[in-house]
Amino acid sequence: KMNICDWKNYDKNLNQIINKIKSNKNIIEPFLILSLVDDLKIQKKVAEDYVKKFISNKSLKKLKSKNSFPKIAYFSPDFSDHPVLRLMEDTFKNHNKKEFEFYAFSFGLKSRNKSHYNIKKYFKEFKYIDNISDNNVAKMCKDIGIDIAIDLCGHTAENRIGIFSNRVSDIQINYLGYPGSIGADFVDYIIADECIIPKKDRDKYTEKVLYLPNCYQSNPKKVIISNEYVKKSDYKLPENKFIFCSFNNHNKITPIIFKCWMKILSRSKDSVLWLYVTNDIARKNILIEASKNNVSSDRI
Repeated sequence: KMNICDWKNYDKNLNQIINKIKSNKNIIEPFLILSLVDDLKIQKKVAEDYVKKFISNKSLKKLKSKNSFPKIAYFSPDFSDHPVLRLMEDTFKNHNKKEFEFYAFSFGLKSRNKSHYNIKKYFKEFKYIDNISDNNVAKMCKDIGIDIAIDLCGHTAENRIGIFSNRVSDIQINYLGYPGSIGADFVDYIIADECIIPKKDRDKYTEKVLYLPNCYQSNPKKVIISNEYVKKSDYKLPENKFIFCSFNNHNKITPIIFKCWMKILSRSKDSVLWLYVTNDIARKNILIEASKNNVSSDRI
């Protein structure tokens, strides 16, 4: 229903989901609950219940390092044309390679772009593990002697959380791709800032919180911006209107959010709302909802 923006009985359906979660029914994946419920306790419970049911926790002891140079490994399906790589590329480039060794473990089906191949030189080893089991990846890490393993995807698509349940390193960290709690006792830390995780909310995470001083999010030093001249009309947008936009996946739009947007449009007469929508049913339903809120369909 969220994929087609069908919000009939939304509150009733959401209450059913929440009640089943509270009754220990494992009915929804951790990533999906984030766009439906703001309650961090509910989000944490969903993650914990999911990990208990679907991820085999080996309860292994932490590994004690004997390396003279700490070995740090990143795991991600997003070393590709993806926001995670765009944000992290300069971090990989500028890591202190004189005092640390860096490894990358890549998996997933996303297309590999120029940046994917460019970052490989920033690592001592860049390994593709799509066809390697979680157990064998863990063995590989132990043979290398990984000290810190950083999961860049959490519960997002194509994740390999099972790798970390094998305790591949002494310290295991959740960072960037999934700023919610993974809900697993085998993930030791989450890197955040006080906007992402206010100190009063630290108990809503199974991980201990490592705070960066300003912003948790890695970003590129330089962003290449196109010099191409474009007009609003190139995208069938009115030249004389202010453009509000949301390019998130439309399954994240809730009726509460949409009503807020409609109030904004009602108070901003010379404006339109530009949305990213991937199917005709969702498009039709959004236009119907706009009409219900007394906003003309030509403003969407």
